[in-house]
Amino acid sequence: MYNEVIIHLITYSSIILFSFSLLPWVIYIGTTKGKISFLQWLKRNQISPIEGIFSIVCLLTIMCFNAIHMIIPLIITFYTIHTSRHLWINKPTVIKHKTDFLPAFIVIFLAYIGIHISYLSFGVWETANVINEYRLLQFPIILTVSFGYLFKIRFRDFNWSLSYKNLLAVFIIFVLVKLSYVVVFDFDTLQGLSVSYFSRNFLQQIYYPSFVEEVIFRGFLLGGLLSIGIRQDKANIMQSIVFGLVHILRPVPITIIMVCSTSMQIYLGYLIGKVYLSTKSLTPCIILHALIDTI
Repeated sequence: MYNEVIIHLITYSSIILFSFSLLPWVIYIGTTKGKISFLQWLKRNQISPIEGIFSIVCLLTIMCFNAIHMIIPLIITFYTIHTSRHLWINKPTVIKHKTDFLPAFIVIFLAYIGIHISYLSFGVWETANVINEYRLLQFPIILTVSFGYLFKIRFRDFNWSLSYKNLLAVFIIFVLVKLSYVVVFDFDTLQGLSVSYFSRNFLQQIYYPSFVEEVIFRGFLLGGLLSIGIRQDKANIMQSIVFGLVHILRPVPITIIMVCSTSMQIYLGYLIGKVYLSTKSLTPCIILHALIDTI
């Protein structure tokens, strides 16, 4: 049994490494016809070595602690975002960031965690029976983003634009991320659900957690890291790790397995961060986040 597990791990790890390395080479050959070197192509598409290493580590961890069927879709999504970003990037727009973003993030983050842990410790979530009660419970969490006003940061300091190209890119990324999950697990279940159910669920996800978490992690944290001179790829990885680890908030001792199980959230946070760095807008990130959480 132990030997079989080792063999499977080696086999699947090899597939991940091979796929992650082969796909960009195929795209490179198909799109450039050898007019530029492979390294120049990687640089042009802003694929840095640290992002490659980070992605491989996340994918291997997802394989072990989450779902192996998600690996290939995530690899395809990674390269789709990088190689097509020039088609939907908002070039005239820049990400607004101030040095006050990081102090604001710390205050907001502490309040956000405090409310969550309090709710979990006292079993507040379990007392809600209808959607309106959930919304009332979520209201204090949503108000945490208003702490930015203490640091003279307004919502207008973020970009909220949305072009049809951004919206199309968001939908394509959503399909790439979720298609295998739907096909493998929930296709029959989804067929039995109404359009109104999806609409209500999507609007609920927009309300919370999408809006709150995108403002906190992509807006304040990522913007704050950029404001102190941290390179985009490193800043995005850092915010994604913090974003993922938030998902282990529990009033119980934290274990290594719990930390590793957040690898999916970490990598999704990284991919959404890439969308933010390309569109320079929080709105596409909020919509993508809500779509992913809807299914």
